[in-house]
Amino acid sequence: MSLACVTHATILLFRAPAGNPPEAFAPPRPGGPLRGPGKVGERGGAVEIPATANPHHARRRVHFMVSLYGAAKAVVAPATRMMWPVKAEGAHHVPRTGGLILAANHLALIDPLFIGVACPRPVRFIAKQELFDEGTLPRRTFARVLRGLGQLSVDRRPGQSAQEAMDNSLEVLERGEVFGIFPEGTRSPDGRLYKGQTGLAWLALTTGVPVVPVALAGTERILPQGRKVPSFNRVGVRFGEPVDLSPWKGRADRAKPRREATDAIMEAIAKLSGQERVARYAASVKAELGQGGPRG
Repeated sequence: MSLACVTHATILLFRAPAGNPPEAFAPPRPGGPLRGPGKVGERGGAVEIPATANPHHARRRVHFMVSLYGAAKAVVAPATRMMWPVKAEGAHHVPRTGGLILAANHLALIDPLFIGVACPRPVRFIAKQELFDEGTLPRRTFARVLRGLGQLSVDRRPGQSAQEAMDNSLEVLERGEVFGIFPEGTRSPDGRLYKGQTGLAWLALTTGVPVVPVALAGTERILPQGRKVPSFNRVGVRFGEPVDLSPWKGRADRAKPRREATDAIMEAIAKLSGQERVARYAASVKAELGQGGPRG
């Protein structure tokens, strides 16, 4: 197989979403029902996540996903490291078991690939529903690979993505898995670190799982906009200590604590990446600059 084919397959296999859908991680509207997986939660406050209806089936599904993910990673990771030397630091900060959120800066569409390669545990991301279209044989194959790897689909139509993304994320964390999220909501338009969406804090404070900050470097140079052939440069992935969110424990229903907790997570990412922080949402800046194209 040619290097070009390996490159293309690598990017497709682990390219989850082009960032989070724009509304995917805005917190639920104040006073509205908060649905955990399978039932409606209480109004306004943290959701009690119900146990999976059939724990045996859930365990089998998780074990199958982990096995398939491991098999895919055994093939993709060496090819990735051969093409893009990956310098991974701080992987010991990733807990071996239990639900976990990886919150990372977002520089390129290919970011999920390098997080998946560097993280010692399988990581699940949200992918736009269009990637699961089974209209043709290649699309059907790709969609089944995504599902087999445990990637989550979300409907990006207005009014659909936020609740669906939250429900799926809660279910992943309740099963003790790792959920990857780009709190900026889209790729940085200029390499700086933009304001995080507070749905990240809502998710962390609701579930009580640890949040490990992740800093990526060099991915923006691999396939910048307008370029068709990727460059093969060094990539850095740095994991930090879990962020202390105890000052905001039990306050997921309040806007100010969610904002403060999100800002604390973004500050932890900035310390790892060395990026300049911007007190604006990246999506707003990209809209002003007229940067269209695929979201992410």
